[in-house]
Amino acid sequence: MIKIKKSNAVPKSLKGAVTKKRRDEIILNGKYPTSSTISEFDASTVGVYDGRYKSKDIKASLAATYKNKCAFCEQKVEQWHVEHFRPKSIYYWLAFSWDNLLYCCHTCNQNKSNKFPHGVNKTRANILSISTSDIHNLGDKYDRIEENQFVNPEKEDVSKDLVFQKNGFVSSAEARIQTTISELKVDRAWLNEQRELIYKEFEEKVSSRKLEYKSGDPDALIKLEGLIEDFIKDGDNEIKEFLSFRKYIVNNWLRELIS
Repeated sequence: MIKIKKSNAVPKSLKGAVTKKRRDEIILNGKYPTSSTISEFDASTVGVYDGRYKSKDIKASLAATYKNKCAFCEQKVEQWHVEHFRPKSIYYWLAFSWDNLLYCCHTCNQNKSNKFPHGVNKTRANILSISTSDIHNLGDKYDRIEENQFVNPEKEDVSKDLVFQKNGFVSSAEARIQTTISELKVDRAWLNEQRELIYKEFEEKVSSRKLEYKSGDPDALIKLEGLIEDFIKDGDNEIKEFLSFRKYIVNNWLRELIS
């Protein structure tokens, strides 16, 4: 997980009259329409509501913001979901709220599902908790009410609290971060393997440069320095996957690798 810089510019379709009309209908019925709520909504019309947060301008803005990478696991994906940080099945009035929409891979989206744990002895926010007049910027206020237990990559930099192993496994001693990792399975085998591959490839390249130096190659040190500089730059390159892991390698294992 890496902190994402998201523009405050709300996509046009989220501010339009049609979206407002659909939001008002949802609020009036007190739930988000699904195929199972046919007592209030005709199942065939569910797509009319889903389409309001899947409009082209919304998807384009999220894809550009997240550089086509999942908000939680940081892997690049071709097929992805517009994820509701606060589930629309619970927070139905936030279904079309800009600060509640994230870019998410299928697996993290599926694992998160309708989960949204809050702090012990805290009450879940409801539509009456705070005025919804500023519908696109309610997240921070709700966070204070609920002390939600999931990390929001758009608002939090948790990189310093992530602990990686060289096999790519990730964990954290911070309870909220570990809850997010565990519930969304950010430590799943596929992701661990992809992270481990980054470490192994870098380790092998460093080892090769070191062997060249020992064999008397006069340019070996220059090539090693260039290799390290490039790897550090990759850790700051927003289009690269697994930036949090790349930074962890530099901050925790680089000295060991080059010694």
